[in-house]
Amino acid sequence: MNKYLLIMAGGAGTRLWPISTTNNPKQFLKLYNDEIMINETIKRVENLFDFDNIFIVINESQKEMAKRYVDSKIPRDNIIIEPMAKNTAMCIFYSTLKIKKMKGDGVIAVFSSDHYINNEKALQNSIQESLMIAEKNEYLVTIGIFPSYPATCYGYLGVKEKNDENGYIVDEFKEKPNYEKALEYVESGHYFWNSGMFFWKTSVILKNFEENLKDISFFQNEIMKCINTEFESKKMMQIYQNIENISIDKGIMEKANSIRMVKADFEWSDIGNIKSYFDTLRFRL
Repeated sequence: MNKYLLIMAGGAGTRLWPISTTNNPKQFLKLYNDEIMINETIKRVENLFDFDNIFIVINESQKEMAKRYVDSKIPRDNIIIEPMAKNTAMCIFYSTLKIKKMKGDGVIAVFSSDHYINNEKALQNSIQESLMIAEKNEYLVTIGIFPSYPATCYGYLGVKEKNDENGYIVDEFKEKPNYEKALEYVESGHYFWNSGMFFWKTSVILKNFEENLKDISFFQNEIMKCINTEFESKKMMQIYQNIENISIDKGIMEKANSIRMVKADFEWSDIGNIKSYFDTLRFRL
Protein backbone atom coordinates (compact mmCIF):
# COMPACT_ATOMS: atom_id res chain seq x y z
CA MET A 1 0.00 0.00 0.00
CA ASN A 2 1.28 3.48 -0.86
CA LYS A 3 2.44 5.63 2.04
CA TYR A 4 2.06 9.40 1.93
CA LEU A 5 3.23 12.21 4.18
CA LEU A 6 1.13 15.37 4.47
CA ILE A 7 2.76 18.33 6.24
CA MET A 8 0.38 21.10 7.29
CA ALA A 9 2.31 24.35 6.98
CA GLY A 10 -0.27 27.03 6.30
CA GLY A 11 -0.51 28.68 9.72
CA ALA A 12 0.10 32.38 10.26
CA GLY A 13 2.34 31.72 13.27
CA THR A 14 1.18 34.89 15.01
CA ARG A 15 1.24 33.30 18.49
CA LEU A 16 5.05 33.33 18.19
CA TRP A 17 5.14 37.07 17.48
CA PRO A 18 7.47 38.96 17.18
CA ILE A 19 9.79 36.13 16.11
CA SER A 20 7.16 34.91 13.66
CA THR A 21 4.92 37.26 11.67
CA THR A 22 2.21 36.93 9.06
CA ASN A 23 4.67 37.89 6.33
CA ASN A 24 7.38 35.59 7.67
CA PRO A 25 5.66 32.75 9.58
CA LYS A 26 7.54 30.30 11.79
CA GLN A 27 7.40 27.36 9.36
CA PHE A 28 9.67 29.35 7.03
CA LEU A 29 12.12 30.30 9.80
CA LYS A 30 15.29 28.62 11.06
CA LEU A 31 14.26 28.56 14.71
CA TYR A 32 16.60 25.97 16.16
CA ASN A 33 18.61 24.50 13.30
CA ASP A 34 20.12 25.28 9.90
CA GLU A 35 16.89 24.34 8.08
CA ILE A 36 13.55 26.10 7.97
CA MET A 37 10.97 24.21 9.99
CA ILE A 38 9.17 22.71 7.00
CA ASN A 39 12.41 21.24 5.69
CA GLU A 40 13.43 20.11 9.16
CA THR A 41 10.17 18.14 9.31
CA ILE A 42 10.91 16.55 5.92
CA LYS A 43 14.49 15.77 6.87
CA ARG A 44 13.47 13.81 9.99
CA VAL A 45 11.48 11.27 8.00
CA GLU A 46 12.74 11.46 4.43
CA ASN A 47 14.04 7.87 4.55
CA LEU A 48 10.50 6.61 5.31
CA PHE A 49 8.65 8.23 2.39
CA ASP A 50 9.40 8.69 -1.29
CA PHE A 51 9.84 12.38 -2.10
CA ASP A 52 7.13 11.99 -4.74
CA ASN A 53 4.76 11.00 -1.92
CA ILE A 54 5.49 13.95 0.37
CA PHE A 55 2.93 16.75 0.22
CA ILE A 56 2.95 20.22 1.78
CA VAL A 57 -0.28 22.16 2.29
CA ILE A 58 0.03 25.93 2.64
CA ASN A 59 -2.08 29.06 2.37
CA GLU A 60 -2.44 31.03 -0.86
CA SER A 61 -0.48 33.94 0.63
CA GLN A 62 2.51 31.63 1.25
CA LYS A 63 2.63 30.15 -2.26
CA GLU A 64 5.72 31.97 -3.46
CA MET A 65 7.66 31.34 -0.23
CA ALA A 66 6.84 27.63 -0.44
CA LYS A 67 7.98 27.33 -4.06
CA ARG A 68 11.21 29.13 -3.19
CA TYR A 69 12.17 27.58 0.15
CA VAL A 70 10.64 24.10 0.41
CA ASP A 71 13.18 21.32 -0.24
CA SER A 72 13.74 21.14 -4.00
CA LYS A 73 13.34 17.34 -3.94
CA ILE A 74 9.61 17.81 -3.26
CA PRO A 75 7.72 18.08 -6.59
CA ARG A 76 6.10 21.51 -6.88
CA ASP A 77 2.83 19.82 -7.89
CA ASN A 78 2.86 18.32 -4.37
CA ILE A 79 2.48 21.77 -2.80
CA ILE A 80 -1.25 22.00 -2.09
CA ILE A 81 -2.60 25.54 -1.87
CA GLU A 82 -5.63 26.40 0.25
CA PRO A 83 -7.48 29.55 -0.87
CA MET A 84 -7.88 30.64 2.76
CA ALA A 85 -7.40 29.26 6.27
CA LYS A 86 -10.37 27.22 7.48
CA ASN A 87 -8.73 25.16 10.23
CA THR A 88 -7.35 21.63 10.08
CA ALA A 89 -10.48 19.62 9.21
CA MET A 90 -10.96 21.25 5.81
CA CYS A 91 -7.21 21.36 5.26
CA ILE A 92 -6.95 17.59 5.74
CA PHE A 93 -10.11 16.85 3.76
CA TYR A 94 -9.03 18.81 0.69
CA SER A 95 -5.46 17.47 0.88
CA THR A 96 -6.66 13.87 1.23
CA LEU A 97 -8.82 14.20 -1.87
CA LYS A 98 -5.95 15.85 -3.75
CA ILE A 99 -3.60 12.99 -2.85
CA LYS A 100 -6.24 10.40 -3.71
CA LYS A 101 -6.84 11.99 -7.12
CA MET A 102 -3.14 12.38 -7.90
CA LYS A 103 -1.73 9.17 -6.47
CA GLY A 104 -4.52 6.80 -5.44
CA ASP A 105 -5.52 5.29 -2.11
CA GLY A 106 -2.98 4.60 0.60
CA VAL A 107 -1.99 5.38 4.19
CA ILE A 108 -1.45 9.05 5.03
CA ALA A 109 0.72 10.37 7.84
CA VAL A 110 -0.35 13.90 8.81
CA PHE A 111 2.22 16.14 10.56
CA SER A 112 2.45 19.78 11.51
CA SER A 113 5.48 21.77 10.42
CA ASP A 114 6.16 23.41 13.80
CA HIS A 115 7.15 20.56 16.13
CA TYR A 116 10.41 20.06 17.96
CA ILE A 117 11.51 16.40 18.30
CA ASN A 118 14.85 15.45 19.85
CA ASN A 119 15.30 11.83 18.74
CA GLU A 120 14.80 11.11 15.04
CA LYS A 121 15.35 7.36 15.35
CA ALA A 122 12.73 7.01 18.09
CA LEU A 123 10.35 9.14 16.03
CA GLN A 124 10.89 6.96 12.97
CA ASN A 125 10.21 3.82 15.02
CA SER A 126 6.91 5.33 16.23
CA ILE A 127 5.98 6.34 12.68
CA GLN A 128 6.66 2.88 11.30
CA GLU A 129 4.58 1.26 14.05
CA SER A 130 1.74 3.75 13.49
CA LEU A 131 1.75 3.24 9.72
CA MET A 132 1.64 -0.53 10.18
CA ILE A 133 -1.36 -0.31 12.56
CA ALA A 134 -3.20 2.08 10.23
CA GLU A 135 -2.51 -0.03 7.16
CA LYS A 136 -3.73 -3.29 8.71
CA ASN A 137 -6.83 -1.88 10.42
CA GLU A 138 -9.64 0.64 10.16
CA TYR A 139 -8.22 2.77 12.98
CA LEU A 140 -7.36 6.44 13.31
CA VAL A 141 -3.88 6.29 14.82
CA THR A 142 -2.00 8.98 16.72
CA ILE A 143 1.25 9.28 18.65
CA GLY A 144 0.87 10.16 22.33
CA ILE A 145 3.40 12.02 24.49
CA PHE A 146 3.60 11.16 28.19
CA PRO A 147 2.91 14.53 29.89
CA SER A 148 5.65 16.17 31.94
CA TYR A 149 3.36 18.86 33.40
CA PRO A 150 -0.36 19.80 33.33
CA ALA A 151 -0.30 21.72 30.05
CA THR A 152 -3.46 23.56 29.05
CA CYS A 153 -2.27 24.23 25.49
CA TYR A 154 -2.40 20.58 24.36
CA GLY A 155 -5.16 18.06 23.84
CA TYR A 156 -5.15 14.85 25.88
CA LEU A 157 -5.67 11.19 25.04
CA GLY A 158 -7.24 8.96 27.67
CA VAL A 159 -6.09 5.37 27.18
CA LYS A 160 -6.86 1.94 28.55
CA GLU A 161 -3.95 0.16 30.19
CA LYS A 162 -3.81 -2.79 27.84
CA ASN A 163 -1.34 -2.40 25.03
CA ASP A 164 -1.37 -4.97 22.22
CA GLU A 165 0.14 -5.18 18.75
CA ASN A 166 -2.30 -2.49 17.63
CA GLY A 167 -1.29 0.10 20.21
CA TYR A 168 -3.19 1.58 23.12
CA ILE A 169 -6.98 1.82 22.87
CA VAL A 170 -8.00 5.49 23.16
CA ASP A 171 -11.31 5.89 24.95
CA GLU A 172 -11.18 9.68 25.40
CA PHE A 173 -9.91 12.45 23.15
CA LYS A 174 -10.10 15.77 24.98
CA GLU A 175 -9.17 19.16 23.62
CA LYS A 176 -7.20 21.71 25.70
CA PRO A 177 -8.54 21.42 29.28
CA ASN A 178 -8.33 24.01 32.07
CA TYR A 179 -5.50 23.69 34.59
CA GLU A 180 -7.49 21.72 37.17
CA LYS A 181 -8.60 19.15 34.62
CA ALA A 182 -5.11 18.94 33.09
CA LEU A 183 -3.66 18.29 36.56
CA GLU A 184 -6.25 15.55 37.10
CA TYR A 185 -5.28 13.97 33.78
CA VAL A 186 -1.55 14.05 34.54
CA GLU A 187 -1.94 12.65 38.07
CA SER A 188 -4.09 9.77 36.82
CA GLY A 189 -1.24 8.36 34.72
CA HIS A 190 -3.72 7.31 32.02
CA TYR A 191 -3.57 10.39 29.81
CA PHE A 192 -1.10 11.45 27.14
CA TRP A 193 -0.63 14.67 25.23
CA ASN A 194 -1.99 14.57 21.70
CA SER A 195 1.03 15.15 19.46
CA GLY A 196 -1.09 16.07 16.43
CA MET A 197 0.63 13.36 14.38
CA PHE A 198 -2.06 11.22 12.71
CA PHE A 199 -2.06 8.09 10.55
CA TRP A 200 -4.96 6.59 8.62
CA LYS A 201 -6.00 5.07 5.33
CA THR A 202 -7.59 7.51 2.90
CA SER A 203 -10.75 5.41 2.93
CA VAL A 204 -10.94 5.47 6.74
CA ILE A 205 -10.56 9.22 7.18
CA LEU A 206 -13.03 9.94 4.37
CA LYS A 207 -15.54 7.60 6.00
CA ASN A 208 -15.09 9.49 9.27
CA PHE A 209 -15.74 12.78 7.49
CA GLU A 210 -18.93 11.28 6.06
CA GLU A 211 -20.05 10.16 9.52
CA ASN A 212 -18.97 13.15 11.63
CA LEU A 213 -18.56 16.18 9.35
CA LYS A 214 -21.31 15.81 6.78
CA ASP A 215 -21.28 19.51 5.86
CA ILE A 216 -17.69 19.13 4.69
CA SER A 217 -18.03 15.63 3.24
CA PHE A 218 -20.94 16.91 1.13
CA PHE A 219 -18.42 18.59 -1.20
CA GLN A 220 -16.35 15.47 -1.89
CA ASN A 221 -17.58 14.81 -5.43
CA GLU A 222 -17.35 18.47 -6.43
CA ILE A 223 -13.79 18.71 -5.17
CA MET A 224 -12.69 15.47 -6.84
CA LYS A 225 -14.09 16.67 -10.18
CA CYS A 226 -12.28 20.01 -10.08
CA ILE A 227 -8.86 18.85 -8.85
CA ASN A 228 -6.14 19.43 -11.46
CA THR A 229 -8.48 21.32 -13.78
CA GLU A 230 -8.42 24.98 -14.74
CA PHE A 231 -11.45 25.53 -12.48
CA GLU A 232 -9.88 24.20 -9.28
CA SER A 233 -8.82 27.51 -7.71
CA LYS A 234 -12.15 29.23 -8.34
CA LYS A 235 -14.22 26.25 -7.19
CA MET A 236 -12.15 25.76 -4.03
CA MET A 237 -12.52 29.43 -3.14
CA GLN A 238 -16.30 29.11 -3.45
CA ILE A 239 -16.33 26.00 -1.27
CA TYR A 240 -13.98 27.42 1.37
CA GLN A 241 -16.09 30.55 1.72
CA ASN A 242 -19.05 28.41 2.76
CA ILE A 243 -17.37 25.65 4.78
CA GLU A 244 -17.28 25.15 8.53
CA ASN A 245 -14.21 26.38 10.40
CA ILE A 246 -13.39 23.45 12.68
CA SER A 247 -10.33 21.46 13.71
CA ILE A 248 -9.85 17.78 12.96
CA ASP A 249 -9.65 17.26 16.72
CA LYS A 250 -13.09 18.75 17.42
CA GLY A 251 -14.73 17.59 14.22
CA ILE A 252 -13.60 13.96 14.12
CA MET A 253 -11.17 12.81 16.80
CA GLU A 254 -13.40 13.73 19.75
CA LYS A 255 -16.28 11.81 18.15
CA ALA A 256 -14.54 8.75 16.70
CA ASN A 257 -14.61 5.43 18.52
CA SER A 258 -11.81 3.68 16.64
CA ILE A 259 -8.68 5.53 17.78
CA ARG A 260 -5.41 3.82 18.66
CA MET A 261 -2.29 5.41 20.14
CA VAL A 262 1.40 4.63 19.88
CA LYS A 263 3.42 5.86 22.87
CA ALA A 264 6.27 8.20 21.95
CA ASP A 265 9.79 7.57 23.17
CA PHE A 266 11.16 11.03 22.42
CA GLU A 267 10.95 14.61 23.65
CA TRP A 268 8.38 16.68 21.79
CA SER A 269 7.14 20.22 21.78
CA ASP A 270 4.59 22.09 19.72
CA ILE A 271 6.29 25.44 19.14
CA GLY A 272 3.07 27.38 19.43
CA ASN A 273 4.14 30.38 21.49
CA ILE A 274 7.14 32.18 22.98
CA LYS A 275 7.15 30.00 26.13
CA SER A 276 7.21 26.72 24.20
CA TYR A 277 9.95 28.11 21.94
CA PHE A 278 12.23 28.93 24.88
CA ASP A 279 11.36 25.59 26.50
CA THR A 280 12.59 23.96 23.29
CA LEU A 281 15.84 25.89 23.44
CA ARG A 282 16.35 24.58 26.98
CA PHE A 283 15.81 21.01 25.71
CA ARG A 284 18.78 21.53 23.41
CA LEU A 285 21.22 22.77 26.06
